[in-house]
Amino acid sequence: MKNLFVLPLAMVSAMAFSQVGINTTTPDPSSILEIQSTNKGLLIPRVALTGINDLTTITNPANGLLVFATANAGTAPNNVVRNNFYKFNADVNQWQLIMDDSVLSKIPKVADLIGFNKTGNDTTWLSADLSGGANIRQVMFDKVNLGTNYNPSTGEYTASKTGYYSFDINITLSSGTAFQKNLRLGASNPYTGAKPTSVGNGIFSFFSEPFVSAYTADGSGVNHPVTLQSKGIIFMTQGQKVVFVTRFIDPAQLTLNIEAMGYNRVVNNFLNVTYYSN
Repeated sequence: MKNLFVLPLAMVSAMAFSQVGINTTTPDPSSILEIQSTNKGLLIPRVALTGINDLTTITNPANGLLVFATANAGTAPNNVVRNNFYKFNADVNQWQLIMDDSVLSKIPKVADLIGFNKTGNDTTWLSADLSGGANIRQVMFDKVNLGTNYNPSTGEYTASKTGYYSFDINITLSSGTAFQKNLRLGASNPYTGAKPTSVGNGIFSFFSEPFVSAYTADGSGVNHPVTLQSKGIIFMTQGQKVVFVTRFIDPAQLTLNIEAMGYNRVVNNFLNVTYYSN
């Protein structure tokens, strides 16, 4: 009788150290555990961690241990956020958040990089006067380096999703004559449909207006570059548009031909757009 138990026990031992299949008799050879189901999922243990440094709720957590946090707890930046998965990293002795779309959407990301082509836009980088004499013109960036939200034909930027958008505008220009005056650069208020036809100071959502002194070096028309920068954040709903606008600038006087001074219009002129979640 004693010998009769030897073979079954050996078989149980071998099975205990091989693969495990649930709802399958042929687990994948690369897995230690395979679960198959067409209408049920895997429920990870739900744990009320007290923070990312919590080493007591689960004693001696193993490296790679996975839990689902059930409560907001702790003080930033060491807090945990409910309804998120956390894995334990033994190298730093902390619980680390596993990113998903809801978390990633809250991380600022560069949405678009826009600029100018190398040639063909010396004086056409600005539109005609939109304001009927107030010299308010639209900046016509004509090159898209990254993104799909800017239309070079119309000069309009369209929000692909609702949230906060940061616009960082940098323009470098060349002038053939000396002058001293204010120059304005900024972005319009958001709108839908066609571009605004009634254009005045109220079109600007944000702008900078430095007092610029453009001096020629020797009276020959060679001068230092004129640099303009403007940055602001606008809340936009999906589908809304903005345009980028100047005032007091005549493109016949201030051109993009900065190569005459040894600069590069592609490198020195750009619009960076960063998206922030709402």
